[in-house]
Amino acid sequence: MNKIITVMAVLMLTACANNPPEQHPDPDAVLDKLWVYSDTGALQCEPDSGMSIDESADILNSHGVEVSDSKTGQKSQMAVIAMCGGPTLDIYLHQVASDNLEDAKSLGFDPITDLESEDGAGYTLQ
Repeated sequence: MNKIITVMAVLMLTACANNPPEQHPDPDAVLDKLWVYSDTGALQCEPDSGMSIDESADILNSHGVEVSDSKTGQKSQMAVIAMCGGPTLDIYLHQVASDNLEDAKSLGFDPITDLESEDGAGYTLQ
């Protein structure tokens, strides 16, 4: 029985040692774009309130900040009172060129990294 356990342990360790090296993304591809976010403006108990993700992206696009990707999300390390008419934690995330960060900020969008804390990313994707 001990021989079987020893053989299994050796085989498992050998299999782990043969993993291919982790592939890292191209640094230029990572550095030229970033994610910004804004609140959706939606209100609790009012499903059609707030703006759509397309309307949010149009704010950026119409001011020369090209949006290359968009996602919906929710702030995760924050709380709001549960009350009809109160705000939600819903956000829209848009990927833009890093050169356009200041323009995006002037339009009310913040870098998604502003939500990060020691406890995690500060948001979840939906």
